[in-house]
Amino acid sequence: MMPGDGGRRRQSPCPLLRTPPTLARTLGVLCPGRLRLLPLALHPHLKRRLLHPRLHARCICAAVITVVSMPPIEFLPNYKAPCWYENLPLGDQIPGTPYTRNLFTCFSPNARTLFLEMHAEWAVSTQLASNPKRLRCLPYFYIAGMPKCGSTDLYRKVTQHPEVVRPPMKESHWWSKNRFGDGSASTLWDNDDWWRLPENCGRDEPLYTNANYIRHLTPHARVLVILRQPTDRLFSDYLYFQKTNKSLAEFHEHVVLSVSKLKSCMEQLSLRACVYDKRIASGVKVRLRVGIYHVYLAEWLKVFPRDQILVIRLEDYAKNLKQTTRRVYDFLGLRKLSREEEDKILQSPIANARKKKDKDLGFMWEDTHRLLRDFYQPHNEKLADLLGDPRFLWTDVHSPTNGSTDHPAGADNHTESTSGEDPRAKTLGVSSINLDQVAADPGYRAVRVDDQEDEGYDAYEDADEYNGR
Repeated sequence: MMPGDGGRRRQSPCPLLRTPPTLARTLGVLCPGRLRLLPLALHPHLKRRLLHPRLHARCICAAVITVVSMPPIEFLPNYKAPCWYENLPLGDQIPGTPYTRNLFTCFSPNARTLFLEMHAEWAVSTQLASNPKRLRCLPYFYIAGMPKCGSTDLYRKVTQHPEVVRPPMKESHWWSKNRFGDGSASTLWDNDDWWRLPENCGRDEPLYTNANYIRHLTPHARVLVILRQPTDRLFSDYLYFQKTNKSLAEFHEHVVLSVSKLKSCMEQLSLRACVYDKRIASGVKVRLRVGIYHVYLAEWLKVFPRDQILVIRLEDYAKNLKQTTRRVYDFLGLRKLSREEEDKILQSPIANARKKKDKDLGFMWEDTHRLLRDFYQPHNEKLADLLGDPRFLWTDVHSPTNGSTDHPAGADNHTESTSGEDPRAKTLGVSSINLDQVAADPGYRAVRVDDQEDEGYDAYEDADEYNGR
């Protein structure tokens, strides 16, 4: 109860924060009726660690309408994105209400500004129309993963293309968390709420994941995935999401704990079941399971044709930005850019560079690196087999020893080239680059070196909710 509110409980402007019936109508679930105001711990759009531990048993099996039971949507033929018109329900024919009630406005200033503009246009349009309809669209493509692998920079390069409309939010986590819209690096791997869906009710591991739902609703969606050497990804993830009291000792401690918890789980359950059990990730400050890429990609490759999924490496993206972005544009069916358009996009500032205080920590301990290397090695082998591409063994990428990050920005010291030792490195043409160190210089920008290559840099993804997952 807030001071000065006259003893009355404040009501949130976000409609889903008000009453259990609202939640029931929205999610199709039955929640405890004795609650006069839905506690924050039961709100589906807050951090997962706040979810009520008995929500699964009380609510999930009461759901009736499911995504996979929905009939196919007839999309408009003149839109590249999957769009359709729908008649407005009676309550929505009040001018402006579809946007004033939209949940994006609860936590996105950009969306709030946009919807205020659309509110005014909507009021005029609905007054002129006798049978008002609403244009609805789902994403044409997904940058589905992974966190701390350059997804934000890739997203910015793609959305600067003249044929792509940039949404008000990059990461809405629509499929993985909030069911809003999409652009999120969590879509590929974050299925932690699988148990809340009726198709998965009572199971030890999910029968349906995000891949199934997206394939069902938008069978022609294009899926972009950018991956990074998983040991480097994990350390970058720790530095980015842990805001205070970071140390190499703490990182090592939580790596040991996380590896131990996962191995203990696998003594009783399958790797897939353990990866999708968010309890394995609770209480630790590293997201070890996110780097087990082959488990997540296998879900998508089972339901999507191979030509609708493009998997790239951050290391290659950093080495040759121009060639990689051209490959992405071609994959998305976008027109070829003029030289001026391309130069403007390629010279845009890098996203989410590493902060100096994180750089000053140096690199992880050698013992930590050895433990992670041994842990991820068999999973990298399965990933390379799954994709039929030896680059995903990351044999051409070797993390530095602690203290080797003191070279000037732009130096080729983050990855030690093995071109003289491993013939695959020569064949694949992967050069040695310093992803973290280059990004640590706030004055550094991705600049065009010549018509063939661009400087390497580290592009980090925007922060989403970490929650120890």
